[in-house]
Amino acid sequence: MIRVSTFLALAAGVLFFAACPGPQNAASTGVEQAPAGAPPGQVDASDPIAVLTANLHRLEERLARYRAERPENPELDRAASLLDEARAGIAELRETTPEPEEMPLKLHAVNSRFYEFEQLLPPLD
Repeated sequence: MIRVSTFLALAAGVLFFAACPGPQNAASTGVEQAPAGAPPGQVDASDPIAVLTANLHRLEERLARYRAERPENPELDRAASLLDEARAGIAELRETTPEPEEMPLKLHAVNSRFYEFEQLLPPLD
């Protein structure tokens, strides 16, 4: 009987702590905070832009390798135009800070160009 009551007390304690909200900060809630000095509602876009830029450079290197190793590939011009579109999207993100609702759409537009490029020219390895 003591074991059952101990188990029930422990179970009630676990349920109590599971129902309690944890600390409410940006790290625990997943909500991005506005950068210091930014207007309310603006999201810091420097990290996603840096990632997009790194991906752009990586794919530009792949395009250069394809041009050197397989110049007869008919998809090279289409792949180059996709990278140009992605480059223009990144430049737009750098020039203007989009509203938080628009940011995922703009990031998706650039990432979709990268995805199309990956479908056209898979890695040479």
